[in-house]
Amino acid sequence: MLKKLEELSKDELNGKKVFLRVDFNVPVEGGEIKEKHRIQTHKETIDFLLSAGARIALASHISGGFRVIVRDIGEILGHEIAFEEDILNPGLDSPLTLFENIRRYEGEEEDDKAFAEDLARYK
Repeated sequence: MLKKLEELSKDELNGKKVFLRVDFNVPVEGGEIKEKHRIQTHKETIDFLLSAGARIALASHISGGFRVIVRDIGEILGHEIAFEEDILNPGLDSPLTLFENIRRYEGEEEDDKAFAEDLARYK
């Protein structure tokens, strides 16, 4: 049964890994984020999940990559964020991990079932 986020209890989320697709496709010039609103809109959800004891894998896309701005994203959200290059071989040791540009995977834009299963196999 599907539930809305606000219907989940902290007990249901504690210790769980959550795959969260976010819109961090922000304009970046000279390694600097020029518009923060898209990132800020996810703060409440991320705060809720972390306070419940969940570990979060963040997936998004952006022109270029996230490596140069991951620290700035963490500052905007108010959390330290680990960075991982490969979403298909993650090291989810941190409470909050941002993966490199998900669009570099062929199945991402095609609603590919095999790609979705690859993402879901990390428990």
